Amino acid sequence: ASNSASNSGSNNVTLSLENGEVMTADWLIGCDGAGGISRGFVEAGAPRKPLHVRTAFRAVLPADAIPGAHFPGGQATTVWLGRGGHIVHYPLADGSLNLVVVTRPSPQARGIAAAMMESQPLLAPYADAITKAAEIPLLEYGLLDTWQRGRVILAGDAAHPMPPHLAQGAGQSLIDAHHFARELEAHNSTDDLQGVMTAWSASRVRDIRGVVRNARRAGAVFALDGPGARLRNLGLTSFGDAVLGRMLDRLWSQ
Repeated sequence: ASNSASNSGSNNVTLSLENGEVMTADWLIGCDGAGGISRGFVEAGAPRKPLHVRTAFRAVLPADAIPGAHFPGGQATTVWLGRGGHIVHYPLADGSLNLVVVTRPSPQARGIAAAMMESQPLLAPYADAITKAAEIPLLEYGLLDTWQRGRVILAGDAAHPMPPHLAQGAGQSLIDAHHFARELEAHNSTDDLQGVMTAWSASRVRDIRGVVRNARRAGAVFALDGPGARLRNLGLTSFGDAVLGRMLDRLWSQ
């Protein structure tokens, strides 16, 4: 069964499930994603409509179909920056290759994605996989000023859905859990959960804003076209390692 409604009282939370079951708890930590009822409840029933800012096409290819020499970096993540979009591929745990093409949303997005693949000799043999791939809208959600309403508090994608351009969605959710455990330890008691929740969410709301904004900036840079794309490429050639290194150091220092 899935959640259908929640109500936060002064001392507990009541959760009504679609199968008719009603559950009561001291607290509810909502990890049900950007479109879940937990985020809607915290937003007081007036969620802001997300913006469709990019369109992605994803294919998973078998490792033996792609000789390692065909992809610079071997087992590393590789990003190809084009005009108006980008391509990224990286190995998965089972040895297969995750291939994603991102472009601007439009009725021609699939054709543009295929053309981006075909423009690169090393990628062109796999363009057909992208033309058959599912179309995935990449949505941009508003930043919340608080993750808490009464005894309902958000975590993970329910609290901070973000663009995938820095690959930080799952990572920041794990950091949520780490910081929560640290606050529990600092308070040294489960009797003061209100203090734990307030301190934890306040610090994460502050920290996550920079991560989300950097992910949005990365997506905008990846999507540059014309003179902007040429300046981007020149800048990355000259200063890319230093800039990316500093940005990743800040992310991973959390």
